[in-house]
Amino acid sequence: MSADVESVFKSMPGAMDLYGSIERLLMSLPGVAVEVKKTQAGFRHRKMFAWVWLPIRKVRGRPDVYVVLSIRLRRKICSARVAEAVEPYPGRWVNHIIVTEESDLDDELLRWLEEAYEFATR
Repeated sequence: MSADVESVFKSMPGAMDLYGSIERLLMSLPGVAVEVKKTQAGFRHRKMFAWVWLPIRKVRGRPDVYVVLSIRLRRKICSARVAEAVEPYPGRWVNHIIVTEESDLDDELLRWLEEAYEFATR
């Protein structure tokens, strides 16, 4: 883990392990690169397709430690796992998923990430 990544997640130390699990999962896809900004780590293959970030402020009803995984797809994911979905451009949806533990990184989430990866390669 780079110092840049650690600085993104330093305000919620337990989130660093969650980020590490997501990073390992995404870096297993061919040609994926990480871009770390001030508040998030983004993953790209030709185009950005996933971002991991911390909540800006405490949200009632959410766990004390979690990260938000945002996935860019052509579609809105219709699932209770999606906290919010926005369409910043026609046909481009960003689906925000709360990740609280490593077991959240299951086959369903992996399919969404692979779909986002494929969308980014076009």
